[in-house]
Amino acid sequence: MPDTGYQRDYRRSPYGDYDHSDRLYFPVSAESREYHPKTWVIGLAVNGEARVWPFPELDAAITPVKDVIGGRAVTIHYDPEVPSAWVVDSSGRDLAATRAFWFAWYTFYPETTIFQADDRD
Repeated sequence: MPDTGYQRDYRRSPYGDYDHSDRLYFPVSAESREYHPKTWVIGLAVNGEARVWPFPELDAAITPVKDVIGGRAVTIHYDPEVPSAWVVDSSGRDLAATRAFWFAWYTFYPETTIFQADDRD
């Protein structure tokens, strides 16, 4: 264990199984049962439009995924091994997308559109 001056084991998550439990640590103002609350998503808001790409949908899609949000062409790259995802514009520049749990994204963007794998295959 690294010598940090603290007794905490930094190799273990301080949140335990939080990623996999249904329990939230705090109340949320909006809820959606579309996905498990702790499904990982990558979301982006452009020109007043919010869109989210849930990792299970990206897992089922042929990636990279080409899409349009707020009138802007984007490409979503997905690495299921990590898992992680990132969004680039038509010139290949990274965009400020947000990786979040579904419940957190939906709380901030309840009017979000949701990518479905069968929309693009």
